[in-house]
Amino acid sequence: TILLALTATVDSLRPKPCEVGSTSCTPKPKVQYVVLYAAIVLATLGSGGTRSTLSTIGADQLADKPKDQGIFFNWFFFFWYSASVVASTAVVYIEDNVSWKAGFFICAASNIVALLIFLMGSRFLH
Repeated sequence: TILLALTATVDSLRPKPCEVGSTSCTPKPKVQYVVLYAAIVLATLGSGGTRSTLSTIGADQLADKPKDQGIFFNWFFFFWYSASVVASTAVVYIEDNVSWKAGFFICAASNIVALLIFLMGSRFLH
């Protein structure tokens, strides 16, 4: 997410817009394509790798308490889908009406906050 945010903010990583009414644009440097595709691949791998295992890892912390596992799954999926709604509405609205930079950095900041919360709770893992 941070790499995607950089592609929206760093001028050397962002292609220059074509002139209005022009039939040809200046060719884009290959480094812009490399950084963009690397960011997309890393985001996809990170999302795919965590999406399938995150709920299982969380529920494993409550292996001896089936009732608590049910409560965990209820809250896990409530927050998962709530975050999806916010990402599909609020972040898209910000990207359309404020700037792409703000939208990307909101996503990057939320990932950093989630990582910090995870690290704060890691001392409780068994």
